[in-house]
Amino acid sequence: MITAVDTNVLGDVFRNDPALCEASSAALRRCLQEGRLAVSAVVRAELSALFESGDVLLAVMDTLGVGYLPTERQAASLAGSMWRRYRDGGRNLR
Repeated sequence: MITAVDTNVLGDVFRNDPALCEASSAALRRCLQEGRLAVSAVVRAELSALFESGDVLLAVMDTLGVGYLPTERQAASLAGSMWRRYRDGGRNLR
């Protein structure tokens, strides 16, 4: 199984967040026991702000075994539309 990981979870670990690092680390370990971890292009971009360079981020992700899931254009467009509807107050996204 592949688990897509959100920026906040990895950010908790990378920043050693005192309130959330332990829980986020435990969640990542559980997911690794069930398969692989992966991030989207957006998550990769957001996480890059926490590192001195994109190369450092990629090295850390490789060390942790976190893969990359590119987003297809159609999926990205649909996600953007859904986010806009959510942001604008449309809680029913169907």
